[in-house]
Amino acid sequence: MDSRSRRGEDVLPLLGGDSSDVGTRLRAELHVRRTVTVLTVHGEIDAYTRDRWRHILDSAMRTAEKYGRLVVDVGDAEFIGCQPVLDLARSAQQGVSRGVEITVIDPQPSVLDRIVTITGLTEWLPVYTDPAQMLSEEPTRPRTCAPAKPTVRTPRAS
Repeated sequence: MDSRSRRGEDVLPLLGGDSSDVGTRLRAELHVRRTVTVLTVHGEIDAYTRDRWRHILDSAMRTAEKYGRLVVDVGDAEFIGCQPVLDLARSAQQGVSRGVEITVIDPQPSVLDRIVTITGLTEWLPVYTDPAQMLSEEPTRPRTCAPAKPTVRTPRAS
């Protein structure tokens, strides 16, 4: 895969059997910087585009293995469903065994940040609103086991 890309050029091809509509609804760019791989996502990440989303994450993870850090920028995503957020968290957990730390840039806090917080996955999948802050921090060593319990209590019905 050629990791160099220009703005607007989707460098991750469609999977065999995918309709061109899937490629129109979900696009991604992969950029390799000095010490980090940046995945920029555009469009809708939902049940319809989920197979492509997983393919994009897998491709980005393979590229990031060389550098140890993958930043997923969802600032240009128009929609992200709950299951794709959990796919991202699963990739972050798998990244531990592959030596890759995954972080997310979400300039406008959204459902992604809420799901990560409620499920107690903030140690696995840090979400930043400011790319400069994320890049200024030293990468942390990913955890070696799953969080024991959610960090936010869920309200119970009375």
